[in-house]
Amino acid sequence: MLMIEESTAGLVLSGSCCNYPLNVELRLETGGAAVLMRPGADGSVWRDESGDWQARLTVSQISPSMLRLEMRLCSVGTLRHLDCCYLEMRGDGCDFPAVGSRMLIVSSPDMIHERVAVLGGAGQNNNEELLSRFATVVIDADSRSAMLAGIGGPTSDFSLFTVREGVLRAGCEVGRPVDEVTFPLVVGIGDDPLLLLEEYGDYLRDAAACRPGPVPVGWNTWDYYMGAVSMDDLRQEMQAIRESPFGDRVEYITIDMGWENQWGDWRMNRKFPSSFREVADEIKGYGFTPGIWVAPLQVSVYAPLARHRPDLLVHDADGQMVVSNVSPFGLMAMLDLTLPEVQKHLHYLFSSMREAGFSLFKIDYLYPDYINLMPSPSDGSTGKAGVIRKCLEVIREAIGDEAHLLCCGTPPECSLGLADSNRATTDIHNFWGHIRHNTRQLAVRYWMNGRLWVNDPDFAIVRSAATSSDPHLNGYYKRRPLLDYDDFWMAGPEATPDELKVWLTMVYLSAGSVFFSDSFCRLNDKGMETLGRLLPGLPEPARPVDLFENDPPRFWSADCGHGRVLGIFNWDDVDCRLEIPAHLRISGTATDFWTGEKMEIPGEVSLPPRSVCLLVLDS
Repeated sequence: MLMIEESTAGLVLSGSCCNYPLNVELRLETGGAAVLMRPGADGSVWRDESGDWQARLTVSQISPSMLRLEMRLCSVGTLRHLDCCYLEMRGDGCDFPAVGSRMLIVSSPDMIHERVAVLGGAGQNNNEELLSRFATVVIDADSRSAMLAGIGGPTSDFSLFTVREGVLRAGCEVGRPVDEVTFPLVVGIGDDPLLLLEEYGDYLRDAAACRPGPVPVGWNTWDYYMGAVSMDDLRQEMQAIRESPFGDRVEYITIDMGWENQWGDWRMNRKFPSSFREVADEIKGYGFTPGIWVAPLQVSVYAPLARHRPDLLVHDADGQMVVSNVSPFGLMAMLDLTLPEVQKHLHYLFSSMREAGFSLFKIDYLYPDYINLMPSPSDGSTGKAGVIRKCLEVIREAIGDEAHLLCCGTPPECSLGLADSNRATTDIHNFWGHIRHNTRQLAVRYWMNGRLWVNDPDFAIVRSAATSSDPHLNGYYKRRPLLDYDDFWMAGPEATPDELKVWLTMVYLSAGSVFFSDSFCRLNDKGMETLGRLLPGLPEPARPVDLFENDPPRFWSADCGHGRVLGIFNWDDVDCRLEIPAHLRISGTATDFWTGEKMEIPGEVSLPPRSVCLLVLDS
């Protein structure tokens, strides 16, 4: 049983699932200074030496291996600026986590570095801080214990889970004057990190919006057409999709970026009919459900709204409009989502789209980069995560519970309880660097799918010279070599059919939504046949069984409803011989998912570079 007990300085985390006790202290940072909170005589109220702050810490048991801790922190007498507050956990006389420990980064501020990182690994030292948001799991190199820390429910402030110099911190960033802050945490310890993640996902299920039913299947304009899409293109593609071998399984047609007048001026442009209803009716006429993309936070500085109603936009401390060049689509201001008039404006926009017939709403560009540019929304009592949640709450109310809300790029703690689907990756493109990188992200979020929402792996794409008649597989991009997997964006040559098969295997194993985004007008029979194998999908996501050993994981296992599937990946640039872990081997026969060939289940598999073997094990 995991327990937390009082000590003279703070708390001690201990129990049969702990290899050694962990000392727990409650700390806050204000004005750049760290402040230690100490428990009172009865342990119920904690105070700092100056008497400026007091706190209550409430502990409840979730399971034998998991606790919920709620921090309630108050400033005494007046509003005071609070940078952050957190529980600090360290080993008794030793580093925890030790150098060589592995840390799961679930959500990073730059949306790029989700992975399992090694403390003191290549290019790092023990003084470098590793940061995850929403949750983390750390496997200590010395004790081999797996420790999970995560948010305990929807919050107004962004979480922080950091490791540096043998200390684990779990808490929240506040960054504003407050009189009171409440932040819920979950802490768990066990021997199996995947089981910890799944148990944690089960706990959060009550706070989530995940509804039973089939995962979304559709087609989206973005990856092939990008901003160049027109209604004429849409008509041709819908006809081709309807005539495809699996057209009857495609439900949604989503118009992505390129339909709008300007960001912030959300009217149909000259490439489309003038009204939402006309477009939605045409999509319905082909037998599909209409979906649409919107970036609700941003307003182009050249849009009428920015010119005539700058009072609705975020301003800095000097009263200047905050303008960013984070977007590749020009200078953007940002709506102050705490203003009632802005909320009314968003509600009208989305309710109008819903009334016109759109039923899927892809909400984009609520990215951390933009959120961090918000120095002072008008409502100072709301944290930055709460600002984004308010935006999504307004949209959810406007579109109703029956519509599908897909959050794209939104920090997961902002969309918990509001999103039906959540993007689990950055954009996919038909380049090997994207495939490898996005697999990392799918791996660290696999446990969310079906518990918190439907994971959206972005698009299932297959186009190459072997599968498409189009000589121009992509729009403009600057050609450059792939030299570093952390600098992968559209680098290297376009992906080969075998490399794309690796990505399609990951889409299948994710058991998430399936959105196609190639031009169906230009795909040949081979391309169509390959995509058709993804349907129907798996009933539940595959587990990346070696998540904490290999980056990206090489072995993925799942129940396919009539047996098991096993994905074996070679992420290397050379041939590789992989021994299947003993606990995954089952004697008998299997079928190659992609070729249909029968074989004896092997003990090891030889794979060429950048390839996959997906086996359906006979039951």
